[in-house]
Amino acid sequence: MRVRNPVISSGVVRWLTAGWQQDRVAFGRRASRSGDDHGAALSGPRPYLVAVVSSSGVSPVSRRKDGREWRIGTDADVAWIQESTAPGLSITSAIPPVFAAYATIIVPNSYEARVENAHLVVQLLSEQSGDRPWWLGFLETGDDADVVFPDAPRVTLCAGWPYVLVQAGPEQAARWRPDPQSWRIGPDLVFPADRSWLLSWLWDDDWRCLGGPTALIERFLDQSQLEVRRVGVGEDATPPGHVAH
Repeated sequence: MRVRNPVISSGVVRWLTAGWQQDRVAFGRRASRSGDDHGAALSGPRPYLVAVVSSSGVSPVSRRKDGREWRIGTDADVAWIQESTAPGLSITSAIPPVFAAYATIIVPNSYEARVENAHLVVQLLSEQSGDRPWWLGFLETGDDADVVFPDAPRVTLCAGWPYVLVQAGPEQAARWRPDPQSWRIGPDLVFPADRSWLLSWLWDDDWRCLGGPTALIERFLDQSQLEVRRVGVGEDATPPGHVAH
């Protein structure tokens, strides 16, 4: 099973579009009531299409949430990450060395600041990727970890860490897993279908790692609300004053 973007040349194709309009409108209403400018920005007309291709005609695994089905990813969908990352202190412990530029983004300590931080990160990424679907990965850090779909199959990354991988979009990245009691808000792994950038938040780190086009990294560096530091492939990516575990 593969997701091919943007051209579908063979196999059985299903466009899983049901529910995107409902999600978008509902998300925009919530953002409007709360006064969240970042959320409101995401509520614009951004229909995203999920192309599911199976040469055997067998439907992929999915789970239902918010009135629709969501495709659950497999190890094949993240093989490009697993095969090109290795434990260590460099950015390539989280991000494959395939991008033009890299950066780290500090995760704030307070819940309110983490929510604002996460919404701004999602907004900037959505500006970059347009209407492409996103893969969202939720790391299972313990028995009580919120992985959104607890009974879904896991994929394995890094040092054998289990993730639930689901194909969705920026609206879901911004509002799934909002538990104020949890340190981890939003997905731990995000990349668009065309793999033009990758955001990864490793288990014990209090920063996210980002790889992508130079213009995207510079866009993040321009945000005064974010603590962003550009890093090179071969250097220690640990932000000053922080500890890598």
